Amino acid sequence: MHRAVEPPFVAGIAPWPDDAESPVCLMIDDFTDGWIDEDGSGRPLGRNDWGAGLDAPGSSFRFLADGLLSEFPEIRTTFFVPVARVEDVRPPRFPLAFRPIDERPEFVAFLRRLDADPRFELAYHGKEHGRPGPSASDYLPEFELYGSVAEAVSALRAGEQIWKGALGRRPEGGKYPAYATGLHGDEAVDVAGYTWWCRQWDAGLASGDDPVLGAPRFFGPSGVVDLPSTVNGGALTLPPLIRTPRHQLEDWIGMRLLGRRRLDAQLDRLLAARAVISVQEHITSSRPDGDTQRPNLYDDVASLRHVFARLRTRRVWHATCGEIVAYFRSREATRVRALSGGRLEVQRTPGEPSHAPLSLILRGPRLADAFALHGPEGAVAVRVSRRVGDTCVTAPVRLAAGVHRLGA
Repeated sequence: MHRAVEPPFVAGIAPWPDDAESPVCLMIDDFTDGWIDEDGSGRPLGRNDWGAGLDAPGSSFRFLADGLLSEFPEIRTTFFVPVARVEDVRPPRFPLAFRPIDERPEFVAFLRRLDADPRFELAYHGKEHGRPGPSASDYLPEFELYGSVAEAVSALRAGEQIWKGALGRRPEGGKYPAYATGLHGDEAVDVAGYTWWCRQWDAGLASGDDPVLGAPRFFGPSGVVDLPSTVNGGALTLPPLIRTPRHQLEDWIGMRLLGRRRLDAQLDRLLAARAVISVQEHITSSRPDGDTQRPNLYDDVASLRHVFARLRTRRVWHATCGEIVAYFRSREATRVRALSGGRLEVQRTPGEPSHAPLSLILRGPRLADAFALHGPEGAVAVRVSRRVGDTCVTAPVRLAAGVHRLGA
């Protein structure tokens, strides 16, 4: 008589929570306490508003909330905040008003409400964004101005003081203004102690064929996470035909005919690669030089609705940039291996400061929808969130390093 052999028990970590195909985040740049009187109304509302209108009716934030988030409440948004004045030409074409984000009590209170809301995240986007010139072509993004690492770090520290004045803490992540690193940006960001940073425009419609560009990666001695920027939120937004130069007409017609197909194909490639889908936008279309900022929320609502409607049909995880980074860091610092007797061992990279809950992939004896893992810190309740054949995926769970035993 032969005893039944228990199927092999295999343990692993899901690439993303609940084994989602990809994480998804809406990234909105240049959100700050400023406005440009582009329409002569004398009010920080509509396209004039870079954030100074708070959440009042007619503000850019209210436009976002009513025009997109009400239809897609699953969206998680990271706002990238320049902390002081923003200009790209001097003198500007229109009257403008920009304040440091810690100056006006109403704006500080607004930022703190956003900071406390799990749907939103605030991240650093430079102190003054750059140095203006007599024309937009003379503008230099902020990190291209610094002649040394020390100078770049000093500027980061000065901006952080303004940030702390508004929010009572230092920022954890950020993005280079105009995705311009300069000669010393990466080293300065590492020295300044940031957890994550958006370093470059990784892939838009024209350069989205390489899904590897959608994978987070580490840079610098401290292991800052470079979070990729992968999808142009205005991919389906075209400039008015009347303003299109004759030599670009063929491109305009091609984009009109093929834009949706290209965008859908890019999203499919990113999903197939389990890559980050980070949708790039600006809070508004107005600029001090009178040109149109692209991409921007006002012109791109239809394009954004298409993106998020398509993603709604897929198994994705909506998260802020910081949440994506936290899972990635924890995943990369953790190893799980199967042991005999329904046990598994969790190993962690020494020195990693914190660990986000991770989804486990378990294959072997059929598990109940809810069970416990008994480990160094006692029993931990685990819930199965997905099953495929004899494989189950758990909801994210926080496990201490050491050996854990499957139990009831």
